[in-house]
This record gives sequence, C-alpha cells and structure tokens, in this order.
Amino acid sequence: MQALTIIESNIPYYLITAFTKIKTFKLYKIKDKAIRRGYNPKISKLLLDNYIANKRKPSCLLILTLNIVQMIKDIVTKNSTTKS
Repeated sequence: MQALTIIESNIPYYLITAFTKIKTFKLYKIKDKAIRRGYNPKISKLLLDNYIANKRKPSCLLILTLNIVQMIKDIVTKNSTTKS
C-alpha cells in the first residue's frame, strides 16, 4: 500500500526502490494489480486494501470448512456421559 501511495506521488521508481527495497518490476506489478482490481487514480485517489491485498485461495477456505465440520461431528457424536 505504501509503495502504491508513493507511486501515485509521481516519485521516480528508482527512488521508490531505494526507499522501499521493492524492485522496480515489482512496483509495476503492484500498480497493474491495483488497476485490474478497480483502482483508477483519475476517478479517485482512494486506496483500498482489496486493490493489492492477496486474495485467499478457495482451497484454503474449503480445508478450513472441512476441519470445522469434522470438529462439529466429533462434538455431536460424543458419548452422552462425556457431554457437559
């Protein structure tokens, strides 16, 4: 987010690289990613997290959901004498 803010301040990329230690090609990728996700500095300079934040892969959510389902099954199927 900081890099994108600096990019939009019209500071040369080599200075941004020196300040942030982010390589120039990566700075271009950050800006391109933000634009693909809806960032348009001509309309609004507002920067939103979803412009550059990594999205969760659906497989991660599926694994988490399956683990929760299993935990619920384990709790529900416990012996009635061990329930509180």
